[in-house]
Amino acid sequence: MRTTLDNLKEINLNKRRPIDFISNDVWQDYFAQMKLLVQPSAKKKMATIREATSDPNCYHGQTNEAYYRVYINSILKNIRSGKEDFCYFVYQIADLLKYEPDLHTEFIPDGEYFVVSLPCYTFRKK
Repeated sequence: MRTTLDNLKEINLNKRRPIDFISNDVWQDYFAQMKLLVQPSAKKKMATIREATSDPNCYHGQTNEAYYRVYINSILKNIRSGKEDFCYFVYQIADLLKYEPDLHTEFIPDGEYFVVSLPCYTFRKK
């Protein structure tokens, strides 16, 4: 797929599941265009959120946003150590790209998930 302005308009960084992707080859075209849209972050990981309240009537557990940040940071830690990890949503890939612009991905259609790694690590043998 040639990158054109029309193609870029179709890219949705907030997309959940890649339902309309049939194969890894189609995903790779989409992913290449995603890389053009995601702005790299100056930081190395997502900032963690501190829950600071002393009100006994307030929830003191981890919020969904805080849990998500821990999840993304754990993936970053794994792939930076040469391992591969897994994602399930397109928006997760977009967030990872902010911190690792050289991210490699592989879409596994049977399980509808992504294998992610960095270039220094090759995907598992098929």
